Amino acid sequence: MPSCSRCNNKFSSLDEKFRVFLSAEENRSAAGQHILSTKVLSAESVKGRPFREIGISLRPVWVESGPLTVQKWKLSMPKKEAEAFLFRLTQGLIFKYYPQLHSLKAYFHLEYLSDPNEVNPFIALLNSRIPVMKLMRIGIDVFDYRHGAENEGSLWEFVFYGSVRFVVVHSFRHHPLFD
Repeated sequence: MPSCSRCNNKFSSLDEKFRVFLSAEENRSAAGQHILSTKVLSAESVKGRPFREIGISLRPVWVESGPLTVQKWKLSMPKKEAEAFLFRLTQGLIFKYYPQLHSLKAYFHLEYLSDPNEVNPFIALLNSRIPVMKLMRIGIDVFDYRHGAENEGSLWEFVFYGSVRFVVVHSFRHHPLFD
């Protein structure tokens, strides 16, 4: 979506924090590992501030690994920041693919789909629409997205580094699943 340099550049720190969050995912692809080692954790990296900001969220979590429950370390990102990044991305893609649906008065809802087996109405919504959604791929396991639109809005699935998955619902009216 067209924007001036000042407006676009004000998001650069947020973009870097989101890249740290995505590339730190345990099941990331080789492309995600490359970003983590060469861009995030590299000695030459001059963008240490976003890593330090998100690094303070590092916490232990207990996960099932076969018959065992093991402790692993996980980064998190504030939902408001993830929404800011993903809603801006979605708005730009709506502007590109569905300009008739682009509006600053639209509603957006974000779901982080960390477990495909979880009971979540957004997973059911997405699965029901996947057959008619268009798939776009940028790189090999770098960024995949699906999209589809109807008169009252659009549905987006974003997959980063083959492992981090989100769904964004965009609507002109308050969607019943938003509550």
